[in-house]
Amino acid sequence: MTKAANLASLGTNVDSFGDVSLITGVAGTLPTANGGTGQTTYTAYTADTSSIASNGWYKNTATGMIIQWGNFSISAYATGSVTLPTTYPTAQVMCAAGIYMPGNQSYNQAMGFYPNGTSSMSWNNANSGATGTGYFISIGY
Repeated sequence: MTKAANLASLGTNVDSFGDVSLITGVAGTLPTANGGTGQTTYTAYTADTSSIASNGWYKNTATGMIIQWGNFSISAYATGSVTLPTTYPTAQVMCAAGIYMPGNQSYNQAMGFYPNGTSSMSWNNANSGATGTGYFISIGY
């Protein structure tokens, strides 16, 4: 039997090159003569997900890793926390941020940023002149 004849039985899950689409799923058995294993169950590919926005996230479904980003307001001599766009199922492993101060055109080096559980990050500003917008990135799973 030829590759085309065997794969044709899979119907709409075969593209014009004779490749099986695992995005839509596969039913039946992929013949061993065409490189298949003869098994009748397959793991379908699940697309990565994301929320592309000024405060957003990206999730790699194969590894579970999530990258989040966003912005927040900073006040002088203050502490605060930033709620992340989505909660990490297991852990937030790192976060980093920088602050833009209008008129100063520089980033404040006297800030502290640290993960705060699975749904927020915290900041501590010991600088009197640092007010403006903070921009963060956070990684977790």
